[in-house]
Amino acid sequence: HALVTKYSDDKGRTWSPLAVVDEGATCAKDPPSGGLGAGAPAVWDSIRKQIVVVYNSGDFNGTAAGGDQDQAVVTSKDGIAWSRPRQLPRLAGAFISEGLGLQLSASNPHAAGRVLFSGTYGHCDKTIPFCGAYGVGLKHCVWYSDDGALTWNVKGTEVPMNEAQMAELPGGAILINGRNTINCSAFPAQPNVPHSLGNCRSLATSTSGGLSFGAATVPTELHGPAAAGSMKNRNANLSTLF
Repeated sequence: HALVTKYSDDKGRTWSPLAVVDEGATCAKDPPSGGLGAGAPAVWDSIRKQIVVVYNSGDFNGTAAGGDQDQAVVTSKDGIAWSRPRQLPRLAGAFISEGLGLQLSASNPHAAGRVLFSGTYGHCDKTIPFCGAYGVGLKHCVWYSDDGALTWNVKGTEVPMNEAQMAELPGGAILINGRNTINCSAFPAQPNVPHSLGNCRSLATSTSGGLSFGAATVPTELHGPAAAGSMKNRNANLSTLF
């Protein structure tokens, strides 16, 4: 597989030809979740005026047995020319999640301007029904950079959710909203899905710039999807859309 891009100079009416950014991008056959670790989220770094994209990659050590794989980062000032791929730090059993990245605001009191991307890590027991499909046994992790994507750290947050999306809240906290891996028994069952799985979302917040999160909760207002979903800040007031 390859990481490819197109760009538009007329507000999306027409698009450039397909361009290959990295031939070594991978859609691993057997990452920890048993599905496809195919995320390639992007974020606009408004401080350094560049696009940052992270993704699962076979450029460095290839995809290891047991589902471990490499992650890479590329940057671009204009969406046309891209940097060479650079390896991100590894976390056993981790893969990049779908969705969007997040840059914290320049006024964030915990980690101003930090760039973050969500991931999932762990090795679920495939003898458990729906282990891969609904993320049983998997947890949230985060890759982050404080210097414009030059150096990175990765942190397993221990929060029992996966494919989580992130948004910044007023006051500077980070909200994560992910596929649920805790009990959903208060929600109506979905067809062909165990009653305790897959039909609700988990939320957790961080006041440490994403280095740690509080206990996950299950809001009754949010039903499904049992997939990545998407969440982002709408405006400078940091209202949040899911």
